[in-house]
Amino acid sequence: MTKIYYIEEGLPIEDPEIKEKVGIVGYSLLEKAALSIPVTPGFIVELATQESSGQRDFKNILNEGIGFIEKATGRAFGDPTAPLLLKICLSPSLIMETTPIIEYVGLNTSIIDSFVSRFNPQSIYHVFSEFLTGFATQALNINPEDLKNIDRSDEKTYCDQLLSNQAQNLPQNPMDQIELAVSKMADSYRADPMNQDIPASLVIQYIPHGDQSAPFINGTFITRDSRTGDPQLNGSFYTSEVFYGGGELQNISQLDPAILEEMDEIAGILEGFHLDIRQVDFVVENGKAFVTGEGEVEQKSMASRLRILSDLQSENQISNAEYINSITPKELNSLLYSTINRESVSDHVVLRGGVGGSLGATSGRVFFSTKKLIEAYWKAKTEDTDKNLILLKKSTFAEDVQAVEIGCGVLTSEGGYTSHAPIVARSLGKPAIVFPDITYHEDHVVISGHKVLEGDYVSMEIVSADEPAIYLGQAELEYPDIEKNGVKDLLEKAKEFAMDIQILANADNQQEARQAKILGADGIGLCRTEHMFHREKRIYQFRDLLINKNMERKKDILDRIKAFLVDDFKELFEIMDGMPITIRLLDAPLHEFLPTDEGELEETMVQLKDLAAEQTKEEIRQSFLRLQETNPMLGHRGCRVGISSPEIYDVQTAAILEAALQVQKDKNINVQPSIMIPLIMSKEEMYLIKNGQIMEGKEPVKGIIGVIRAFMKKNELKRQPFEVKIGAMIELPAAALSASDIAKQAEFFSFGTNDLTQTTMGLSRDDINSFLPAYTEMDVWKNDPFQNLLEPVKVLIDQAIQSGRQVRPDLKVGICGEHGANPDVISYCLQVGMNYISCSPFGIPVAILSVAQSNLARN
Repeated sequence: MTKIYYIEEGLPIEDPEIKEKVGIVGYSLLEKAALSIPVTPGFIVELATQESSGQRDFKNILNEGIGFIEKATGRAFGDPTAPLLLKICLSPSLIMETTPIIEYVGLNTSIIDSFVSRFNPQSIYHVFSEFLTGFATQALNINPEDLKNIDRSDEKTYCDQLLSNQAQNLPQNPMDQIELAVSKMADSYRADPMNQDIPASLVIQYIPHGDQSAPFINGTFITRDSRTGDPQLNGSFYTSEVFYGGGELQNISQLDPAILEEMDEIAGILEGFHLDIRQVDFVVENGKAFVTGEGEVEQKSMASRLRILSDLQSENQISNAEYINSITPKELNSLLYSTINRESVSDHVVLRGGVGGSLGATSGRVFFSTKKLIEAYWKAKTEDTDKNLILLKKSTFAEDVQAVEIGCGVLTSEGGYTSHAPIVARSLGKPAIVFPDITYHEDHVVISGHKVLEGDYVSMEIVSADEPAIYLGQAELEYPDIEKNGVKDLLEKAKEFAMDIQILANADNQQEARQAKILGADGIGLCRTEHMFHREKRIYQFRDLLINKNMERKKDILDRIKAFLVDDFKELFEIMDGMPITIRLLDAPLHEFLPTDEGELEETMVQLKDLAAEQTKEEIRQSFLRLQETNPMLGHRGCRVGISSPEIYDVQTAAILEAALQVQKDKNINVQPSIMIPLIMSKEEMYLIKNGQIMEGKEPVKGIIGVIRAFMKKNELKRQPFEVKIGAMIELPAAALSASDIAKQAEFFSFGTNDLTQTTMGLSRDDINSFLPAYTEMDVWKNDPFQNLLEPVKVLIDQAIQSGRQVRPDLKVGICGEHGANPDVISYCLQVGMNYISCSPFGIPVAILSVAQSNLARN
């Protein structure tokens, strides 16, 4: 027996297999009806049922279904004064390129004449032409191309011509029309061999069209602001006597209050069902509202989507778990950074490509050296002009950190995602692009064939889903508000599912620490102390320390270095307010602190007047040259500096202890400092730097323990006022393979995955871009190995964790490389039992969400 499925507001879906039977269009309508959305009444007939029962006569089915619609609408099929007009739509169970449809079935010449006598003939004949065209092509099998020969400049003439041509074929009786249309559409669908095994149905619905005493309203709205997510309907509507369009376009807010309230309720229901912003088409006929269509809004911001989810969760329409799982880490990332206002760059030259080193958008004047950028910054500050400046040079070094700090972005042409400029920029939340197609000249650069002078405006935008973009000219920026856009609320909810692992930040200064805390960090997992030596005039003091041979002067320099380090560490301890802070002793190669050109050397001479008075410029140059290295990343850096120049690690350790004690006493903060030793490769290095060594005829090496003892004696402390954990940074294969020995001295391991990837795979993170595209294109690697951990690196990490915990079962392990905010890497960290992950401050939200989603997936 043939089954009819009625489209009726509030009717529940009871058949679990109904979706395949009624097709995509039909099921969508039944879903909305079950949600009590006021869809127009109608019914659905399965084509499969008709074929299997051998019936080719739809008359009884149609009579039953049309009777239902007549009762629901109070209209009669064929009535010339208040006609029932219908839409027939094919609904297969798979998406088709085009969906056969006929609208306004039931129209005939007598009904049209009645309409023309009462309403505007132009709109009437327009509707009639739509019906005749659809019926001719779908029910009478007329080729659409043949209809193009008929003049459509005048709708009435078109209708008359088409009626004349098809007078004998076009039924005037509405019932004959629908029987013929349904039969022909069914035959046409089944005649295609491609459709033989694809179930389908025919959907027949009422078309509201007015012709009553009350005005006919048709309009459309978006359920909320598509940019901000503010829950306010945005749309418009027309008022006419009959059919669609006509009249003055009015704002949705001018609807009758009762209808507007109903539309608002419908918006809430649809958003709750789809978990997304929706566009809704509606009509109001004789005071009754109908939803005639709804769908996805293509042009919308991620902020609007998150705001919807936040609202639905607060209203208990979705659970916390559903809320958290409805946003991807990449989508969340897009809500944390500034973007460029599209209108402000509509006439700008745009250059796309390169490597997005750090997300966000910026606009500023470009300068080709740190010195010139700093000069321009102070000039702008004095004159109260635009201080937005971008550093543009081939690559950056340690002495450029200050320019990145005070600037608003960095544009380089050498390196890759994990080269110096992107790493520094990510830690500071500044946009960065590595764009290879830049050539450098004396007073200008050429970017992809476009000349840019020093001081010209350039804008950059890096979003996770698109290629990095450079705009030649100034741009307006749009800034996120994490409280308003829902990010803060999402993170608070996600944090409840991410309590089994600490999510820490890589932060070296108060700006980064504050940002990390705002974004939900549990503490600092990596404070890179080398960055502290680059602020203001400090680098010159450190250069003085490196080459000065006067021991009295060196002691004075160490005292000055200790003073500024104490201040820096105090800031961090106070900001983090009792949260754990892991401070890595100096790791950068000494090579990075040397002058890179003649101008830098001249400036060093000016700054170090006492040194310049004792040594000639050439002697100073030679002292620096002796410290230069061919391969500094595997040279004089990390713990090797602590062994060759123990006074550097001693002064850093003493500054950490003194700062912690002052903050504990003055601010009553329970400080939690940990000291990390970088680039360890053997148990001997670890033991020496931790415990020190007495050597005959030489000044004893104190080691960290010795500095702690001296600190307690100096401050007359009978017991240690706070615990200081000492750990190792595992970033060499030798360290990973010697983990069981190193763990005897180290209380924690922190895997520096940038260098561990370089040294395991024999890769340079600064030079990988020259062959990375070929490797990914040919599936040698699926992703950039400096963003995703490669298997050999994981093997070393696994082995180090297992062997380290065999010796020290309570060994704390974590990751602090640039991989730390990658969702896949985070999932791996959870699997191998890490205690923490540490990433840049702007990576914290993504890390929190990724941990929560991984835990929800596992549980």
